[in-house]
Amino acid sequence: MIGFGEHEDAYGFGVDKHLHGTDAFNEYPRKAERWSERMWDDAGFQPIKMELPLFQYFATASVAFGISNRYEVLLAAAAHAGWTIHGNKGLGAIFSSLAGIQMQKGRFKTATLPTILGVYDLVNDFNQGRGMTKSGMHKIGWWALGYTCAMLKAV
Repeated sequence: MIGFGEHEDAYGFGVDKHLHGTDAFNEYPRKAERWSERMWDDAGFQPIKMELPLFQYFATASVAFGISNRYEVLLAAAAHAGWTIHGNKGLGAIFSSLAGIQMQKGRFKTATLPTILGVYDLVNDFNQGRGMTKSGMHKIGWWALGYTCAMLKAV
């Protein structure tokens, strides 16, 4: 129901006739922001505060296309074993170690998504005030180990 002093715009939203200047222009972005927040909440997502398991699967699939020998798979398996022994969950060590290998070998197309996802997780931890977490340190360590192993021609 539209109240006194308001009218409906072309999109069906009630707009106050007396709003002018910057408030009138900021009304639509505010409504869009509220709508997108409701959409994220209804879907069960929070844009910055969640672990992204779907992107972890995409990152793992991306680096899987760049694997060239069995030693890379063995390093990824060892990384995942160390990852789970330290109490971490997910596929972070697998795609981090393989991304480090593939970055050093120049396979940038397959290593970009996992590397960006690792950086996103680190920035997300800092934005939430947790600083450098144990899982973040492990991801960096596995990426660096993969890079170093590829640089030394061990994989």
